[in-house]
This record gives sequence, structure tokens and C-alpha cells, in this order.
Amino acid sequence: MSHQILPEHIRASLAQYSEHQECTCLSCGYSGLMGVHRKEDKVSNKKAIIIFCVVMGILSLYSLQQQMKGQPIISFWFMLIVGCGIGAYWSRKQIYLACPNCNTELKVK
Repeated sequence: MSHQILPEHIRASLAQYSEHQECTCLSCGYSGLMGVHRKEDKVSNKKAIIIFCVVMGILSLYSLQQQMKGQPIISFWFMLIVGCGIGAYWSRKQIYLACPNCNTELKVK
């Protein structure tokens, strides 16, 4: 197993950050550890709760409409799981990494 020693400027750049992730920079071709430059909430928790309530309301109205027609209704657990899943998907965080070689900011999904 061979270990590659990183150049001094890359080690100095990585030392600025308390958190690191593996990534490849498409600008300069560097592949390895990068510092986590910043994290942003894609959607705030308040908006996630609002999205959850809207999805639950739409599914509840659809279920009520189906029940009035005499067709099978949507299970409450199904509505709860779908609402939570959509709320969690929209409330995830965006992570931005800093390439230690060229100082480019990279957005990680």
C-alpha cells in the first residue's frame, strides 16, 4: 500500500477547514480530500412543515373524493409517509467544498 504525500500548498489549504470530504475537481483534475467550505439549508424547517401540510391536504382531499365515489381510499399511513418523504427531500442541505489545489468552490448534491 503506497501513501502519497500531498504538496505543502494543498496541506495548508486543507488545514483551514475542520471538516473534509472526498471529491474530484472538474476544473483542475485534483482528486482527494476537500474542505467543507459552507453548508446551506436548501429549504428551512418551516417551509418543510408547510410543504408537508400542503401534500397531506391534497392527498386527504383526493382520498375524500375517492371515498365519495365509492372507490378505495388512500391509507392514512401512505399519506403520512409520502408527506414526510417530500418534506425531507425538500429540506436537505447543500454542501459546498473548496478545492485545495485551485480554490474553486464545488457544490455537492
